[in-house]
Amino acid sequence: MLESLFVENKKAPIKTVIYYSKSSSLFNVIFSILFLIFGIYVFFYLNYLIGIGFIAISVYGIRNNYKLTKDNSVQLILSKEGIGYKGARIKKWSEIKNENIIFEPSSTGRKSQYYLSYDHRNRNEKILINELDISTQRLSYLLKIYRKRSEKN
Repeated sequence: MLESLFVENKKAPIKTVIYYSKSSSLFNVIFSILFLIFGIYVFFYLNYLIGIGFIAISVYGIRNNYKLTKDNSVQLILSKEGIGYKGARIKKWSEIKNENIIFEPSSTGRKSQYYLSYDHRNRNEKILINELDISTQRLSYLLKIYRKRSEKN
């Protein structure tokens, strides 16, 4: 019965196109700007060497996250045909095995990572999904739906 739910779910789109998360990138830009202001304060009032370090880190964060807010390219495509990543050809479901979402904790505990992992032609591929505009639960759900739809055809 559960398997038929994934196949027959008509609410799931025929194809799902996933981009970078604009809101997450924008939040990181704002946080980096606040960090820059703090770095300027430290530079002038406390210690200029530490202030330079804060400023450098914040400028790097602003630059990288601002680039992500402007990136409108497709990052991931899911459909009953398979999985496509960053404009590469779509890998067919018949060639994909063991697709799932994996969690890798950071050794420092600072930033843990979520990956879409699957085996394709006897090679494991991992796609970082932290910065994408989809939750891990939704992605896992869509993977099951599209897998079942491909098996039905």
